Amino acid sequence: MSLPNEFEGNYSLLDVASPVPLFHQLRDLLESWFQQAFTVDDDLPTEKEITEKFGVSRITVRRALDEMISENIVVRPKSRGRLRLRKLPPVQRLNRLRGFFTDDLLAAGMKPSTKTINFSRVVNERVNAELKLSPSAECFCIERLHYAAEQPIAHQISWIPVDLLPELETYDLSQSLMALFDKSLPHPIYKGEQQLLVRNSTIEESQHLGLSVGTAIISVSRVAFMDNNQAAEYFVATMNPKFYQFSMTVYADE
Repeated sequence: MSLPNEFEGNYSLLDVASPVPLFHQLRDLLESWFQQAFTVDDDLPTEKEITEKFGVSRITVRRALDEMISENIVVRPKSRGRLRLRKLPPVQRLNRLRGFFTDDLLAAGMKPSTKTINFSRVVNERVNAELKLSPSAECFCIERLHYAAEQPIAHQISWIPVDLLPELETYDLSQSLMALFDKSLPHPIYKGEQQLLVRNSTIEESQHLGLSVGTAIISVSRVAFMDNNQAAEYFVATMNPKFYQFSMTVYADE
């Protein structure tokens, strides 16, 4: 386990006379070393090994590593004691309708799964307005949690008009709703109108996602339309930003 050439023997990078605390300097040096020399599947050096390589105290090393853990740069797997680099979050592409919660996870080497935690029939005037339904229309309400490697990463509530899919309760709701729509709707889904915002998590959302109350989360709302311009689904999803980063392409105005 060797240091990259630019770090080997160059401990002058740690300046004891600097006003910057030594553990902050070490934290920056460790991040550069870890990113260059290790992968997300490698065990990172122990506190003892880092102490010996950089000639600093165990307390300084521990404070540097604690800071990296708090910044989510490195993680300590539950099954093992050695630190590892955090896997990069999946890039969630906003400009598509399908695979919104699964495809990017699969591409990132993570195992996605979905659990339905509530299924009911409701009359909700605000939801009906989003779906362009009459105020008294009845919708199926499906509340689900999306997981990556058994860790909750997104909480989603979907509303679907009962008249559109009256047999919905007989379907396997752990699967993609968009795939279900492709098979069962009278017209194909062709567009979605959505909004994204960042806000603080509620008590319930925090419990679902394993976060502290008031943590900043990503919230996405979307109405999906069939090619006859009839709304088929309205959903609101809250996501743990630790696992998501969003990517889109923008163009200059013509």
